This record gives sequence, structure tokens and C-alpha cells, in this order.
Amino acid sequence: MKLSEAIRIGSVSSKQGFRQYHDSWGDYRCALGAAYYAVRGHALVSPQNLHAAFPVLNERLPPNFQCPANAFCLPPRSGFYTLFGIIITHLNDYHKWDRLRIADWVASFEKSLESDVCALESDVCAVESATTKEPELCSV
Repeated sequence: MKLSEAIRIGSVSSKQGFRQYHDSWGDYRCALGAAYYAVRGHALVSPQNLHAAFPVLNERLPPNFQCPANAFCLPPRSGFYTLFGIIITHLNDYHKWDRLRIADWVASFEKSLESDVCALESDVCAVESATTKEPELCSV
């Protein structure tokens, strides 16, 4: 299941929480806590479990990445990168984006990753077909 889908599904069963994955009773969950609950059916115990369930959270964003909510709140840091999961937490806790809005933004990121992979795969296929092409026989 994609992270964006899990956020949407997990958001149905709780209210939005902030600054923690979930509260003690499970009534409130942040975007990532909701996603984890959607795929595992229980509250998140460890952030490592979350990253194992959704490897996309470990994607590195470019050093010049700017916050989608406000370009001035996360100034680009030369030579540093930000993990995708940190931005989701930032949008949930700092900007108070609702989880469905976060899910929409995550879906656009997932789509861009898919198109990057498709472009990379078609480049590899083009190189393979160019290097494995049978030599043409000359017609005399």
C-alpha cells in the first residue's frame, strides 16, 4: 500500500494529532501514525517500524527543497538534504495541514518518484537495445 493511501485510510478512524504519532487511547493520530495504523492495525511502537513499512519516508529531498506550505520556513541549506518523512511531520505539526491534504501532497511526490523510475527504466532499455542490437547485414 502506498503511503498516501495509508494516510487516507488511517485518517478515517481517528482525529488528527500533533507532536506525537498517537495519543494513549488511540483517539488522535498524526499523518504518519494514521498511515501505520492503516497497514498494521495497531499503534506505532518504534519509528524504525514506520520506516520499514514505508521506505519512501527515507527518500532524500534535494538540498534546495523548499517547504510546500511556505517557502520561507525551511530555507535551503547548502550541502544538506532532508528526508521526505521529516517534511510530512513538519506539515502535520507546524503548519497543521489536515491529513487528507498531506496525503494529496504525498501522492504527488509518489507520482514523481514513479515517473523518475519510469524515465530511468526507459533510459536503461534504450541503452540495452542500442548495445544488443543485431548488426544489420549489408545488401549487395
